Amino acid sequence: MGMKNDYKILLVEDDPDHALIAKMALKKLNQISSIDHVADGKKALSYLFDPQSSVAVLPNLTILDLNLPGIDGFEVLREIRNDKKLKGLPVVILTTSRNESDVKKALELGVLEYFVKPIDLNRLSDILDSTSTIGNLKNKSTDNLNWRTMSFIC
Repeated sequence: MGMKNDYKILLVEDDPDHALIAKMALKKLNQISSIDHVADGKKALSYLFDPQSSVAVLPNLTILDLNLPGIDGFEVLREIRNDKKLKGLPVVILTTSRNESDVKKALELGVLEYFVKPIDLNRLSDILDSTSTIGNLKNKSTDNLNWRTMSFIC
């Protein structure tokens, strides 16, 4: 794992235990400088879209659970992909769902990876390395990116 970068992650996870485990695991990766956590889809959208938000810099990567109260992860992902400024924001799904239709839907919406909990730190480290090498992805079009996807075997 490389040197510590100024790499900011948004973790969208409603289960406090899962969020704690994910944050502890992510802190083991040297690439990450900060992890912001929100507990539902509405807060995630506020974090990303609210001009009055205290967030000065958007995250380099969003780790998104699908099963969120209120606004689910798919809707959050759709909003990100439909926004001109955010459509290139790298998103990784971290969920308990092994449902093949969820995997297919997430990949069609342009996620980098689809992880079934628990998180695979080696794969995530590879993703962080590749996104930091590409540069500031949130300003690039998703059409020009070669998104990597994992093969999904039930």
